[in-house]
Amino acid sequence: MYEKLFSIVIGYFFGCFMTAEIVARKYAGKPASEIGYTGNPGMANIMAALGFVPGILTLAGDLGKCILAAAVSYGLFHRAGWIVVLYAGFGCTLGHDFPIWRRFRGGKGVATTSMAIVLYAFWAGLTANIAGMLVVFVTKYLCIGGPVIPLVFAGVMLVQGNREAAVIGGILTILSVYAHSGAMRGIRSGRTKKIDVLRKLGRKWLVLPVVVIVTAVSVCMTYFSDYYRASASVQQALAEQPDVVAELIPEGLFLDGPGSETALIFYPGAKVEYTAYAPLLQKLAADGVDCFLVKMPVNFALFGKNRASRIMEKYSYARWYLGGHSLGGAVAAMYAADHELEGLVLLAAYPTEPVDEMVLEIYGSEDGVLNRERRSAGDALLSRDSRVEMIEGGNHAQFGDYGLQKGDGQAGISREEQQEITARLIEEMVSP
Repeated sequence: MYEKLFSIVIGYFFGCFMTAEIVARKYAGKPASEIGYTGNPGMANIMAALGFVPGILTLAGDLGKCILAAAVSYGLFHRAGWIVVLYAGFGCTLGHDFPIWRRFRGGKGVATTSMAIVLYAFWAGLTANIAGMLVVFVTKYLCIGGPVIPLVFAGVMLVQGNREAAVIGGILTILSVYAHSGAMRGIRSGRTKKIDVLRKLGRKWLVLPVVVIVTAVSVCMTYFSDYYRASASVQQALAEQPDVVAELIPEGLFLDGPGSETALIFYPGAKVEYTAYAPLLQKLAADGVDCFLVKMPVNFALFGKNRASRIMEKYSYARWYLGGHSLGGAVAAMYAADHELEGLVLLAAYPTEPVDEMVLEIYGSEDGVLNRERRSAGDALLSRDSRVEMIEGGNHAQFGDYGLQKGDGQAGISREEQQEITARLIEEMVSP
């Protein structure tokens, strides 16, 4: 906990450095409080009063101090995780809004807040910043767009299940509303002026399509950047098996055991870090089935359906099997429908079109993610020599090692036990 508190202090120290003061004295010979209509030590006021270059210099300095605060905090407290970057950014906004040397009268903190959330979660932060920008385009009020940025970020973090980051985003929203409260009250009285940002930028017809495209990309990447990470124990598990060599290859991870005749290519589940399946596949490799764990684009097997072909072209085995978990299994079945393989292994998955190969389908009795009706319907698409096995007490997530999965059932057995049973069933299938 002390790492997070110290990160806030470090951020506050950097935040108290007011770039606008230096720029104002350089270009106007007087303090920022005497510049422009508002006297606000921020980019918008400096640019409006002194011009484009002074405004950009102010923005660069405000962004830079947040980056420095985050870098120092992470350098000192990286063991506490990436979250210290967000705490440092939060502290930087506090320092910018309430600098002690200016009697706690500072700026609005839009730049420091925007940079803090981007540093912590790039695509979520970018999406939030775009949302704030779009609000300004529509309302023409900068004071409304400012609070929208941390509010959207807090919402995204909440949807992703990151409550700690969502709370910080909520606090930043409150700070932003407080900082902009005067301008917000001025909207009703007419004191707060509208600013047509698009008109100032010029070429409105060009700006809008660019904003739409960037927004769409940002939203998509925000979705894909929220995925299940492999547990910390995965690396330890790999190091504890001397009979299996784990080699990083362009396609992912090659687990090379004592076997040389049989290989299994494995497609990970949707939005799951591929290395989460290394402990299961390591068991197979140790018993003579070499395994290729495929790294998928943005952790989505649909975007890497044919990656098995690359592996089979580069390596030589007498018998090739293909497998996958959840969506990865469904995509593996799609690939198998168009290619010749020795067999197919589906973990908590089912085919959507007829499969000629021998199939081993395994699922857990407590699986809360798998669609049971579609799984049962998929049995009609299996070949005659296929086999369906249910692991009593098993659930959806324990085929991998990435913690709990949203919507999954409570397992009645351990992850190690579920994977031991799974490995045994697969070995029975592939044994010549």
